[in-house]
Amino acid sequence: MFFARTPSTFLDKFLALAKDVHTGKADPSEFTAFLKQHPDNAAQAHFLATNNPPTSLRQCRLLWNTYVSLVDHAGKTTNVRWRFVPEDGADRLPMRSLRKSVESFLRRPSKTA
Repeated sequence: MFFARTPSTFLDKFLALAKDVHTGKADPSEFTAFLKQHPDNAAQAHFLATNNPPTSLRQCRLLWNTYVSLVDHAGKTTNVRWRFVPEDGADRLPMRSLRKSVESFLRRPSKTA
């Protein structure tokens, strides 16, 4: 789910999250102001708050938001979007594990590997 409906939302979010050169930290009030000014970010914020990441890339559903045009031998064009669902099912990381996870946890092999 992409957070920005418009280019200005995209730019404004990164400006709101920018770190101060003196403190090395972002100003939380800047991000709060961004959220009020850009309600199109609410859907992604809700999704991230209610969906933990997958346990590994092997347990991750992949969706493409852009269409791909497939052309058959007769020249007929069909527009499609890809959706990959793991054979073993998608699995989300429990909150207790998420708090303990290292940054690169998605690159580790899953338990079923």
